[in-house]
Amino acid sequence: MAAISMTGVVGLAVGQPADDAPPVTAIGWQQLGINPQISLVGDDVTQRISIPVPPGLSPITFSGLLSAVNNIPSGFVEAQTVDGRFVGSVPIPNIPPGQPPAPFTFDIASVPVMHREVQLNLILRVDDTDDVCEPLPTLVMTDISAAFTGAVQSPTTIEEFLPVVAPVIDLYVDPAPTDAEKSTVLRLVAALTKHYQPATVTTNVLSLPRTEAGPPPDRDPSVRAIVIRDVDEPEAGVRLLTDAGPPYLLMAGRGEALARQPGLFRDGLQKVAQTGSVTVESAETAPGEGAATATFEQLRIGGSTSVMGESYIFLNIAPALSTSAEPGIVDVRLLANYTPVEEVEKGTMVVAAGDVVLTTVRLDASGRVDNRFSIPADVAARDQDLTVTIRYEPGPGCTPITLPMKFEIDPMSTATVRPGGAVEMGGFAALPQGFIPKFQVALDGSDPDELAHAAKIIGSIQRLTTTALNPELVGIDQAATSDTSALVIASAQTVEEKNLNPPIAPKGGMSEVDLPASVVVDISTGLAALQSYAQNGRTIVLLAASGPWTLATPLFDYLAGLPQGWRNLSGDVLVVGQGLVPRELTVRTDGPVMAGSHGVNPDAVEQESDTRGWYEWTLLGAGVLVILTLIGATIVLLRKRSRPSASVGPQS
Repeated sequence: MAAISMTGVVGLAVGQPADDAPPVTAIGWQQLGINPQISLVGDDVTQRISIPVPPGLSPITFSGLLSAVNNIPSGFVEAQTVDGRFVGSVPIPNIPPGQPPAPFTFDIASVPVMHREVQLNLILRVDDTDDVCEPLPTLVMTDISAAFTGAVQSPTTIEEFLPVVAPVIDLYVDPAPTDAEKSTVLRLVAALTKHYQPATVTTNVLSLPRTEAGPPPDRDPSVRAIVIRDVDEPEAGVRLLTDAGPPYLLMAGRGEALARQPGLFRDGLQKVAQTGSVTVESAETAPGEGAATATFEQLRIGGSTSVMGESYIFLNIAPALSTSAEPGIVDVRLLANYTPVEEVEKGTMVVAAGDVVLTTVRLDASGRVDNRFSIPADVAARDQDLTVTIRYEPGPGCTPITLPMKFEIDPMSTATVRPGGAVEMGGFAALPQGFIPKFQVALDGSDPDELAHAAKIIGSIQRLTTTALNPELVGIDQAATSDTSALVIASAQTVEEKNLNPPIAPKGGMSEVDLPASVVVDISTGLAALQSYAQNGRTIVLLAASGPWTLATPLFDYLAGLPQGWRNLSGDVLVVGQGLVPRELTVRTDGPVMAGSHGVNPDAVEQESDTRGWYEWTLLGAGVLVILTLIGATIVLLRKRSRPSASVGPQS
């Protein structure tokens, strides 16, 4: 529950002066917030897309790639306005397997802009549809972008400050930030990341001494700037300043009053801030509830499809999990309606989470699915989409009057999270669920870029969920002993002193790898590692370095280069050495697992540990690749009792 107060006067938007040839700006799907791919399934099937338009710009083209063409001997894609007016069409070429996709472009300059967006209906038109018993024609459009002409208007109110298209946002804070300033930065990153979902916003943490009045006046006007100051103010709040270069926000106040101000951006409150000054008086987050039942309509999940052969519907149950403070079993009652399947026809529905099949249903003449199944707690905690696969095969004698089967998820389907199935929330796949409903952040001061690194990690995890993350800044001692999940950035010495026990842990001047037979590695140049593991019944994300902190840079470059960011990480360790080539490892787990289950017989492990003890080898090497090679060779040659659980993940 948030309370805000506002002061100021609304002004007129001022655009940049126009040149003889207005600049053209191309914006990709990441910033537009458009799905990275558009699938058109079936002849004459329509799909609507919405393209946000920043004030001051006019859309001119809509472009992308025709990446997959199936069962379309000849056809085209038609674009219409929402009222049915023809906009344009592009032919669909024959794209053999292995050939590069074909580019397409629609001229959308004539499409009216309504409510800061243009809407298009895309329609698949197939010329030859005689062979109706083949799978439905399918076209996939990817790499979507839009081009605009004009000049972006400068904001004159706080409501206008955040543009409709995800910008780059620079957060300026003193080189020696107070705890309140650190908290404000981290909460602001989470709030801004959530605000622009599914678009990707880039946030940078930059230094600005308190002795300087504001950010550089000659900075890029398209980049939004927010200055954060822990100072005594008559009234804490957020102000839009326009008297020195491009407009920027000043977020100021003392202590917790300052840390409350990011609440302005958490739940869309900035939409009512049509003024130059706002104060957030309170910003309380409702506590997570226990077991709760929600309909698919409440969770905003569902879907429908036409099937001739095989089709898919994807369901994201993460909103249901966000109501529970602990991982739990998810009981699903799945309701659906479909075209009745006669005895001479074949129809099935299969629901799976990743590789785990949850239920299989034979479709019959009833035309109705009413099926109950449960998602194990460790599977649900991985935050995977449920894949509903529908297969339909018409009976013998298929003719031109044979129609595809229609299948639709009933919005009154339900998902219930209930306690049960204790889960160890380790591995990168434990996020974001491991940080919901709240998590701690602890910084030991050893990393000169600790605040910027914490902000990047929080932003990467917030992109995975529509539930607002709630970081709480605490001391390193509290984070080490707490039962609340935590993000920790610390030196090797701190990790060892506080017994944080990560999969790869410092041991004196060396590193201990937690394999069935422990390995101690002596790397004179040190390592940096980003790790996610379970400890004290919670998730810890740890960034640590046993060498110079500059080693962390390749880790963040690697993470930024992954197509889906954090979601593409596998295992529980991302590590880099002097070679500056990050490697993904699975040392303990590749994600949440049921408590006590580690993929091996616990009794056998316990029995073997009584006789084996912890064996240590000291290896010399200059990079991570040497570590992996020598560790593997040493275990195979010297110790064949246990299968090591370390493996190399995808390489950059």
